[in-house]
Amino acid sequence: MWAIYRYSNVVWRQPVRAKGFTLIELLVVLFLVGLLTSVVLPGMERMARSSQHKTERDAIIGRLEELGYEAFLTGRAIALTSSPIGVSAVNANYPIKLPEGWRLSVAKPVVYAFNGICGGGEVVLLAPDQTQENLVLKPPLCKVEDRVAN
Repeated sequence: MWAIYRYSNVVWRQPVRAKGFTLIELLVVLFLVGLLTSVVLPGMERMARSSQHKTERDAIIGRLEELGYEAFLTGRAIALTSSPIGVSAVNANYPIKLPEGWRLSVAKPVVYAFNGICGGGEVVLLAPDQTQENLVLKPPLCKVEDRVAN
């Protein structure tokens, strides 16, 4: 296709370039997008898993710290023992609802008195990926003050 230009009495023709992208340009862009996706996607997935793991851990720790208040509100003592193994073994009497795959291991039961005061103790938090974290519950409110990851 040609365009005809006129300036004064001079006329010249110039080829008109079609607007748009060539097939090669489109293929290169699609290849680059696919390459970037294959590099970024696994990292995003790993980041999401890590974020979920941290959120679940923080929720469990928060729940441990709230048990004294729950004992005070209900007027009943709460004893924290090791969590039952397996999802089917979880019962309604266990004071903490754990996400799937998480477990608590307690050597000596941690007792929260009816008035909300706690005697303190140590709890081992076992994650689904088999990492464990030793938590020290400091009396009288059983706040988690010392965390040692193994």
